[in-house]
Amino acid sequence: MKLIKKILLYLTAFNPMVFLLLLSSIIQIQFSDELSWNKQNIIVISSFLIFLIITFIIAVIFVKKPLRNDSCKVVLIEVKNLTDSYFLGYFALFVMLDLSFDLMSLESLIIPAILIIIIGVVYISNDLYYINPLFNLFGYKFFDIKYQKNNVNKQYSGRIFSKNNLEKYIDEEIEMDYSIYNFSKQRNELNKIKK
Repeated sequence: MKLIKKILLYLTAFNPMVFLLLLSSIIQIQFSDELSWNKQNIIVISSFLIFLIITFIIAVIFVKKPLRNDSCKVVLIEVKNLTDSYFLGYFALFVMLDLSFDLMSLESLIIPAILIIIIGVVYISNDLYYINPLFNLFGYKFFDIKYQKNNVNKQYSGRIFSKNNLEKYIDEEIEMDYSIYNFSKQRNELNKIKK
């Protein structure tokens, strides 16, 4: 996967945080005697809004479009839900950045930007694309799975996004997209493939 796609997928993870910053900025401008709708604040608000729209469109394309044109049927052997393991860490980061955000302070714009770049280097270099609260807000859960395919006894392991609780479907067959990422996505909204 090209670096641009990795960066775009990474940026979608910050969509909820930017929404909170946008809301905080509007509230600060509206209710502060010291702030106004001046050129600088309008640029900041517009930047947040453009970021929100672009990352939302990228995320919608990801969740609506198959990752690749081919898929496979697999039998789930073991399933572990990892959604909550990562969501709370991001939530804490969002709250920390939002509470410290102040439109009047240049450092409250620069420090979050530097933090996002540092996290991005780690996120991209370790292929952590599955840590994305926006996908959770779209209803997807993230699972570590062990599975078999093609009726062969060999076990494989992988990571998969699904709107379904896959823990209920151990020893059942599901269809999933192959992925160019280090995770896959359950192909259909049907819980399991009819045998």
